[in-house]
Amino acid sequence: MTAAAVAVVGAVAACSGDPVSAPPVDTSPGAHGGAEPQVKFQDPPQAFAPDHASVLQGNWFSSVRNQDIDEVMTVGDGRAYAYDTKLVGVTGLRLADGGTAWRTRVPDADTLVSAPRFGGGIVAGAFRTDIAGTGTAEDRAANVVVGFDAVSGKTLWTQDIGGAENDDSDMLLAQDDPVPEIIDMDAEHVLVTVASQGYSETPPMSVLLDTRTGKVLWTDNDLKAADLDGSAVDGARDDGDFAGLSVSDGHELWKRNLGLGHPLIADAGPGLTLAMGTEHDLLIDPATGKAVFDSGDTSLRGCDYDGRDTTVCFGTGSDVTGLAWAFDVHTHQVLWQLPDAAAHREAPGVTAAWHGVVYGVGHDPMTLDARTGKDLRATTGLDDSPFLVTAGYGLVYDDLSHSVTVYQAAGG
Repeated sequence: MTAAAVAVVGAVAACSGDPVSAPPVDTSPGAHGGAEPQVKFQDPPQAFAPDHASVLQGNWFSSVRNQDIDEVMTVGDGRAYAYDTKLVGVTGLRLADGGTAWRTRVPDADTLVSAPRFGGGIVAGAFRTDIAGTGTAEDRAANVVVGFDAVSGKTLWTQDIGGAENDDSDMLLAQDDPVPEIIDMDAEHVLVTVASQGYSETPPMSVLLDTRTGKVLWTDNDLKAADLDGSAVDGARDDGDFAGLSVSDGHELWKRNLGLGHPLIADAGPGLTLAMGTEHDLLIDPATGKAVFDSGDTSLRGCDYDGRDTTVCFGTGSDVTGLAWAFDVHTHQVLWQLPDAAAHREAPGVTAAWHGVVYGVGHDPMTLDARTGKDLRATTGLDDSPFLVTAGYGLVYDDLSHSVTVYQAAGG
């Protein structure tokens, strides 16, 4: 889901004005040391040129649910970053023309989960590796996190985070062996969890690293992390309880049973974590564990953070009617919700949110004002609504061709 809160990373600033009136923004990597020409776009995009700017294809991680590009790639500074499952490493792709900016291999690595992450000019990837023994040292498995320079692809640091015990003499990965996954990242921290993708008797562990150096700041041996949020990390304990930990030293801030069983949990934007249970879903404040929104008899399927002040969540009612809510990430106040029977308005199929604009499908691909819920444009010029938006571009994932089509903002 995009409760992974679209992992498009950049300078996030508060904005309460009309999203259409925002000034043009230079999104070219050339402004940050890359070779691409500088191009200015209106931000946020309101419509897109019908002819695509590029098509991104690669050997990336392929388990994509609901066309969630966030599970395939991270976008930042005019580039997309994705795992390469053949060379086993990370590839940086230019949005403007689809060309490869860089490709870096991690020797003897395998087992890629979800996507790498971007923050503070660094791309981080998590890998399971097999390390051959020398002398009296035995062969062993290792879970490593690698930091790459986002512009050049140069390896900046490599950190073994532990949690990769494997007694198999042939070093083959068993189905229930824990594997590393980067859950979240910002300019200062990288949050990694090591957990089985299925049932395992081994409890999950989570590790917080320093983004700049790769240094391990703390490790928790009984947490499946879901969200890195300012001063707190939250996730689920092996017993099913939720817990929040301090970013500074990893000590437990709170722990409670939310009555959701073993829910699916994900980042829903600053100050919000989405927990989808068996009978109802919650939005939780990661700093306190307090539920700030209960879906009741409706279902939350995901949330998209717009990178500024607003998170838009979407789901279905008991009658399978589409639903949408917008929340202020600072106050947790519900700003609007659809459908609105009095106004004769239905909820669009929400696909993305970016800098005050919500992208979705009504009668056609359209946009709404993230703060008010009012229609902005009845059509965006595309046949499909973008599932990821950044300054100057909208991205659409095609699960049949396993490719991402990039559309440039109209008038750019």
